[in-house]
Amino acid sequence: MMIKKLLSFVVFLLPFLFFFSLPLSAQESQLTQFYALPSHLNPAFTGIVPYYRFGIAHRAQWLEVGRNGYQTTLASAELNLGENKGGLGLLLKQVSHQLGSQLSLSPTYAYHFQVSRKVMIAAALSPSYTFSRGANLLFEDAILSGNPTQDPLQALTQRQHQVRLHAAGALYTEKFWVGTALFSLLELQWNEVEQTQNLGLKNRQTPIRYALHGGAKLEIAYQTHYLPALLYERQRSFHKLDLQNTFQIQQFLGGLGYRGFFLPTLPSHNIALILGWKYEQWQIGFAYEQNIGGVVNRGSTYELTLAFCPPYDFRKKKGYQSIRCPIQF
Repeated sequence: MMIKKLLSFVVFLLPFLFFFSLPLSAQESQLTQFYALPSHLNPAFTGIVPYYRFGIAHRAQWLEVGRNGYQTTLASAELNLGENKGGLGLLLKQVSHQLGSQLSLSPTYAYHFQVSRKVMIAAALSPSYTFSRGANLLFEDAILSGNPTQDPLQALTQRQHQVRLHAAGALYTEKFWVGTALFSLLELQWNEVEQTQNLGLKNRQTPIRYALHGGAKLEIAYQTHYLPALLYERQRSFHKLDLQNTFQIQQFLGGLGYRGFFLPTLPSHNIALILGWKYEQWQIGFAYEQNIGGVVNRGSTYELTLAFCPPYDFRKKKGYQSIRCPIQF
């Protein structure tokens, strides 16, 4: 047991240690409703649910770029293995745009342990396999103009296989949570390439993506809660900041969010409207995101999420009280 706790604590601290020591940039999908699929936000949140959870999400963004913009579909399943046993999860992600598509499969194991009467710590390791077809890139000239890219890389037809390892940690109570994750910490990659031009390309490792996030669930009246949340991501010269202010009144959710993308030549500022509704074991969410400033303005973004999560676990012993992380709903 002590060995498990020590390993979990090391994995929890790992992203913090790397944040200031690694040259931390690529195109990664991230939900506006990042609370809707917690295990996608941070693998350490796998198994924080009372029993089990299924979730799906679809995001359509940059709709004026190419034929259908940038489409992302996610499906997740996770299971709380029981007291002091952690959680097991599986995440599927499919991304498509004008130049290709990408399919990812990520199993996860997260270990959770209680460090005090009110505090839990979780740590996770998550390997993933990704298969990509096409150049799998969105080019700057296409984003700025909305027209097909003229970059010579468009002539590249490529099948790419990637095996990666992600590490994450989280700390939570029944009122707040903080988490950190390193994506693509380790990577193996091989390509199947057909080139119409000799571009002299070499395989390159995906830059490490660092994520830091936190939030709270604060009661302000009877069955009324305020849920602030923050997400910061860095990948080399790319930075992204998400801020959310959401209110829950009985079974209804509503709020506003800000999302800022910061690249040397492509800054962008966006505002999002977030709506949700809970009914028994179901939760549905909708987000609409619109550009309000900066260089990039390539159409609106729409996002739909659906989750099924039983609020109780009848396997628990009578009288057992577990710490419920507020990110789970």
